[in-house]
Amino acid sequence: MTQYIIGHWAQLKPDLNGKLRISVGNEDTYYLNLPVMLMEKEMKKPGANMPFAYYPGTHFTVATPDYRKAEIMRLKQMYLRWLAQHLAAQPLLLHTDILIIMYHTH
Repeated sequence: MTQYIIGHWAQLKPDLNGKLRISVGNEDTYYLNLPVMLMEKEMKKPGANMPFAYYPGTHFTVATPDYRKAEIMRLKQMYLRWLAQHLAAQPLLLHTDILIIMYHTH
């Protein structure tokens, strides 16, 4: 997967950059933490916005409270970013007689 993404990064970047978060147990039962470390190293070369996270645990025990909290925070951040992009300069009706226009300032 890493080789494919690196080889096609120019085409994939608009769809993937800032949208993927790779997490793994640092004692993965199937040693998946090793290729994830390699992928992290390779994705830094083109400057990809792709955070990597390593948590205590195996393939089956990685879902610790810290892991779940981080995943929920990531989803919340992505949802808020999506809202900001899709609601920018679009009217939001709160009441039939009040019109509020939200503007994206970034």
